[in-house]
Amino acid sequence: MIFYKSITICNLFAYYGKQSVDFEAKDGKPLYLIYGNNGFGKTSFIRSMKLLFLGSGLNKGEVPSAISNFVDKNRGKFTPKVFLLGSGGEKIWEGALNKQACSEEQNEYFVELLLEQDGSEITIKRSWKKFPDLQETFLFIQNGRTFENEEAQEMCERLLPSQFVEFFIFDGEEIEAMADEISTELKEKIQNMLNISVLDTLISQTEKLKSDLTGQNFRNKEDRNKYKDLLMEIDSKNRNKDLKQNELDYFLREKEKLENSLTIASEKRDALIKNSGKEEAQIQKDIQTAKNNIDNAQNQIKSSQEEVLFIGLDELMKEICERLADVSNVSNLSQEELEKLCDFSAEYLHENHYKDISVATLARQLNDTFDKFLTNSSQDKIFGSISGLIKFKEIYQGTIISQKLFTQSVLSYKANNDNLKDLQRRLDDTLANQSIQNNIKSIDEEILTLRTKISSSQNEISSLEQTLNDLSKSIADCETDIAYLEDKIKRDDRISEKLEIAEILIENFKNYKQERINLITRELKTKVLSYYKKLITNDNVCSIEIADFALSLKNANNEVISAKNQSAGQKQAISISIFWALSELSGRYLPLIIDTPLARMDTTNRSNIIQNYYFNASNQIIVLPHDGEFRRNEYEVAKDKIASIYKIKNSENRSNAYIENCEINEILGE
Repeated sequence: MIFYKSITICNLFAYYGKQSVDFEAKDGKPLYLIYGNNGFGKTSFIRSMKLLFLGSGLNKGEVPSAISNFVDKNRGKFTPKVFLLGSGGEKIWEGALNKQACSEEQNEYFVELLLEQDGSEITIKRSWKKFPDLQETFLFIQNGRTFENEEAQEMCERLLPSQFVEFFIFDGEEIEAMADEISTELKEKIQNMLNISVLDTLISQTEKLKSDLTGQNFRNKEDRNKYKDLLMEIDSKNRNKDLKQNELDYFLREKEKLENSLTIASEKRDALIKNSGKEEAQIQKDIQTAKNNIDNAQNQIKSSQEEVLFIGLDELMKEICERLADVSNVSNLSQEELEKLCDFSAEYLHENHYKDISVATLARQLNDTFDKFLTNSSQDKIFGSISGLIKFKEIYQGTIISQKLFTQSVLSYKANNDNLKDLQRRLDDTLANQSIQNNIKSIDEEILTLRTKISSSQNEISSLEQTLNDLSKSIADCETDIAYLEDKIKRDDRISEKLEIAEILIENFKNYKQERINLITRELKTKVLSYYKKLITNDNVCSIEIADFALSLKNANNEVISAKNQSAGQKQAISISIFWALSELSGRYLPLIIDTPLARMDTTNRSNIIQNYYFNASNQIIVLPHDGEFRRNEYEVAKDKIASIYKIKNSENRSNAYIENCEINEILGE
């Protein structure tokens, strides 16, 4: 069992000087309340504790992702130095080191935790100095033995692995955001916490051993070199594929956000139109129909134009026309018509197609001229002797349908475009209210911007999907070559037995991994749903499905419920349920530190969380509420389980936070 005895913060974030809080263990009382108003130092307390376990990355050159999340993501990537000292400019990050201490050129900044583990005292301390050079030191002291930096981090990992930190030290906003990412970013965290990733490492290491064994024993030097090159190539392509997949996932999420914004803007615009009168609503409906028809016509034009344009036949057309021009007895087709026929080449149509959309006449002329040309070719031996004419006939005959579709699509586009302009004029005349017009115009501009961004995102998505497809094909080709070379080397009796053992190990690891995933998935699904029902008793979530560690919520009709559409309180409840279940399945019962856990809950659900989660999730739960969420009612529910109460106080400039023991009446009144 682990129990946090004291926490000291010195010159970090809102805490100036050495500020300590002591926790006294009391049987049957797991709750420690540290009250604080918003902006007084609750978030600084949480951040300091995360910084203790994860560090700023100063010694590694990169800020850990869970730490960089402190900073607004829109401000870009921060270096450890900027994270600690702050940045300038318009988008200011004030830095992790306390502003007042920095201005006074103080040189002591640290966070220290004293804990007890099964009767043994452990001190964990992470500290920074500004001068002569910015440096970070990490200490882990147990039974009189001191470990520093990398060794200290290794010892700390045994106590609380870095990938688990966010599950045992979190705030209300983070757990709400976690629910929004329930089907994406949560997957990796679950696998890490339940040691699934360890199996991936074992599989990867065994596969590397197999590759090394194979590569070192090729009889043929050329095959050996080729094998090594293929391994390097496939490794490089797999890394590139992972990067591209990450990019694709990002653009898919961005596109989804933009489409949601577009839907909201369109609904808002429709509402304005509807409120301005039924006539405007009908016109708007007709406008949307015309736009849809235009989109359909454009798509049909694009799908048929390749065949209509005879791409690739330019040179053949010119050659045919030049040879016909040299024949004096060709009377049925004039030189002017021959030149016109040459003008109907791919290049000509491609250049002029979109300049004048009413090219129906051009298309009909093209049809008539080609018909006449083909009639001559069947009656006149001179036409029939021209090289390539048979190929020309075959291609032309195959494009007649596409040509008709092309013509119809062009006419449809023009008609609907004219109709759209007329409808827009009618709409402008109908909207007499200037304020409504201005609002609609503003929303139209927003919609246009969103559509442009969606189109840009779709282009990126299409490009990345094509790149991923090409990489997958290339990787498959490499794997085929590798399999062939491995088959050759297996014929060597000296290594065949070792290779067989490696393959058996890989297969067994994979089978065990899948069996463990199946088992954990069943247990996780049952526990999460059970805990959720305890936290929120009256809710539309009736079942939970888990596929590849991506969770989905379902209602009584077995329909998927979007986590993003749930209330803030529901999001917190589902995230807490996941944390609770994972903690049990991982076999780790560490102290919990939770900031602003009940702000978005109603009274009933607050009581449920206190009685079911706080009283059972751990032997020590340090809660940082404000007096508006953990009120008298919540106190009455929890008072028999409360060990101590504290209050965060701060100066007017919010840079001198400190923590004191206090009575509940000092916070909530009589």
